[in-house]
Amino acid sequence: SLEVLNLSSFIPSSVINMDKLFFNCINLKTLYLDNFKTSNVKKMNEMFAKCKSLESLDLSKFETSSLINASYMFEGCSSLKYLNLSNFNTSAIKNVNVNSMFYGCGNITSLDLNKFDFSEVNNMNNMFIGCPNLKYIGLKKLVIKNNTYYYKLFDENLINPTICIDDEKSLIKVVSLFQCKNESFYEYSFNKDNKKL
Repeated sequence: SLEVLNLSSFIPSSVINMDKLFFNCINLKTLYLDNFKTSNVKKMNEMFAKCKSLESLDLSKFETSSLINASYMFEGCSSLKYLNLSNFNTSAIKNVNVNSMFYGCGNITSLDLNKFDFSEVNNMNNMFIGCPNLKYIGLKKLVIKNNTYYYKLFDENLINPTICIDDEKSLIKVVSLFQCKNESFYEYSFNKDNKKL
């Protein structure tokens, strides 16, 4: 029945596992995590999964330098309209799992993941499935390697999104996902100043 939770003064600096921390808090509407220390956390899988009443979440102060698993992290957060992940960075860790990270976040229209280094991500299957209303996705550091899983990366009902990607090869792979659906609806351009799908 919890609706509001303020953990601004809670500093879990030695915690390494936060998987399912707020799992299935279906009535939680407001959550304050301003001073959460997460630099040692390795697992955040399903951390906010099933929080279907949560509308806004600011995780801009989260430190993710040790993170290896963020799968299903926001799965089922169907009311979430604002999500700040602007400082998410996993560049120091290998074999990061973000499978189904935003699965079912149907109300989100914008995601800034431009600081999220995908170079060591090995599984991004279904990452944005169930997010048909996304209009902007910042993925400037997206890198899709030959051994990267990216099956059903985007929702099949996603129409004309703006997706920013720096890596040309990864951009082309993303474009191919949309062209498999209906290439007449999509176009892309690539230049040194502005990489945009």
